[in-house]
This record gives sequence, C-alpha cells and structure tokens, in this order.
Amino acid sequence: MSLPAALAVATLWIQWRNWRTRSWQQASGRIESSRVASREVRSRRVRTTGSGRNTGFITGEDFRTGNFAHVAYSFAVGSTTYRSDRVCLMGEPDGTLPAILKRYPKGKIVTVLYNPEDPNECILERDEPGKIRESWFGTAVLAALILGGFFAATEGVDWLGTVLANPPRATAVVTLAGFALFIAMLSRVFTKHARAMKKWPTTEGRIVRSEITTTVQRHRRPNRADDTVTMYVPRIVYSYQADGHTFESDDIGWTTSSNRRSVAEKQVKRHPLNARVRVHYNPADPAQATLSPSMGMIPLVLWFFAAAMAFAAFAVGWLRSP
Repeated sequence: MSLPAALAVATLWIQWRNWRTRSWQQASGRIESSRVASREVRSRRVRTTGSGRNTGFITGEDFRTGNFAHVAYSFAVGSTTYRSDRVCLMGEPDGTLPAILKRYPKGKIVTVLYNPEDPNECILERDEPGKIRESWFGTAVLAALILGGFFAATEGVDWLGTVLANPPRATAVVTLAGFALFIAMLSRVFTKHARAMKKWPTTEGRIVRSEITTTVQRHRRPNRADDTVTMYVPRIVYSYQADGHTFESDDIGWTTSSNRRSVAEKQVKRHPLNARVRVHYNPADPAQATLSPSMGMIPLVLWFFAAAMAFAAFAVGWLRSP
C-alpha cells in the first residue's frame, strides 16, 4: 500500500499548493516567447537481482530527449517588471505541445497570478479542481485493486486448494497464473501500440546528435564490496517538423546500453551525424516519434512467456503429483 499512500501525499501537496494560490493577486501580462524546447532528461534507475538474503541492487542512469513547452511571459507590479516561464505549479500544463503553444501564442495578453509577497512566484494556470478529484479517485481505485488482489490471492488459494488435483500447490498456481495474466496484459499493450505506430504519418528528419555517452552502473551485493561498471550508451537524436513546430527525439527503435563500446558504435555508425531519416510521428501528439514503428519480436516473445506461465500453472496444479 506504499504506492497509494505516496500518491495520496502527492495529491495533498498539490491540493495545498493550489489552495494557497487563492490569495494571490492578478496582473496583466504578455507572452514574450512560445516555442518547443528540447533537452536531455536524466533519471536514476534501480533494479534488483536475486532474492532474500542474496538480493543485490544495480543502480544506473537512463537518458532520454524530451520536448517541453517553453512559454515565457512578463508582467508589471507597480514600477517593477517580472519575467517567468512557469505556466502551472506542477509539471507541464494539460494538452499536447502544439495545443499548449496555440493556447499561449507570442504576443498574447494573459492574466498572471502572482504571490503578492514575492511576485517572482507566479503562474498562468491553477490546477483544475476536477483534476484533483480525479487524482483522489485514481488513488482510491488503486488502493481498492491492491486490497482486492490481496484478498483474492489469500482467499483464492484456499478455494483453489479444493479443486486442484494437487492442493498443496495452490500458492504456486496462483503465483504463476498472476504472472501469466500480467505478461498477457503487457503484451496486449505492446501489440496495440505497435499497430498504432505503423499507421502514423511520416516526415523527413535529420540526425543532430550521434555519439557515445558513458555512464556508471553501480552494483551492490550482500557480503561483497560494491563494484562499478562503465556502460556505453548510443545517443542518437534527430530533429523533425510536425504541426508547424520543430521537435527532437531519440527513439530509433530497439537499442540498449552495454559494457562493450563496440555495441554502441554499431548504432552510431548506422546513424551518422546530419544523415536524413524518415520519422514516424504520432498525429495526436507530434512530440512522440520513432524511426522504427515496429517492435520486432517483443510482443510475440511476451505472448509466448504468458502462454508458458499459464501452462506451468496448469501443470503444477493438475499434472504434477504431490
């Protein structure tokens, strides 16, 4: 239940910040700049290996090129002019990038909400109460699903033990069946997304970055000294135009980091700097793009593992003797 609790705390924080803006004052402002800004986003990733006392932790770093709406505006309070590029309190405003930029075109006169104690703290939009209510509803639904899954797993094991040929195997059957269901749902999402990408329109793009970036992967294991591994990451970034704006993306299809430089070099050689490429982009959200709309064998492999897990659940419960 830690995840629903974290979501509840985050929603409370957003709600409090939104409530605090009710005492802020208003001023007339002007949009000075409205454009797409692309930048590299780095995030830390932690995964585990082994189990129980042998559980190890691998900490690494992920890279991605993100597109953001850069809306800069100015307004005056008394004789002082203030400038800001914050549209809302938390994260990005609602809508796709083209929709946000269309909502705030350069030169438009807007209403700015600012903190009278410090006008540098200002925004153009408050979070809608409906969004906060949706967040609370989503948190409640997630908590209900977790509790329901826990109840089904515990009570279901008892019931399943009455119908299995091997009652002692009921826990294993539920675990395997749960994994099979999860993988099947994941493979369905991948399959649906792959079909949608194949229908995306295309436009010409250009490779604007083609190089190898290094990052350090740290391994922590029980009763052993920590060690580090240098990982080589191919950074292939291309620019393209869609819906009247210029975007950047680094989605070239299946790629991965490796502790061997030669693996990353193959990707870099395949996509040299300034090379022309054909870009597939999402017409509903042009900031999403890829050079390879096919996910290859990933959906098929996931379906295979789902079927294998389902068969294993059947074999453990009905075919194997206790």
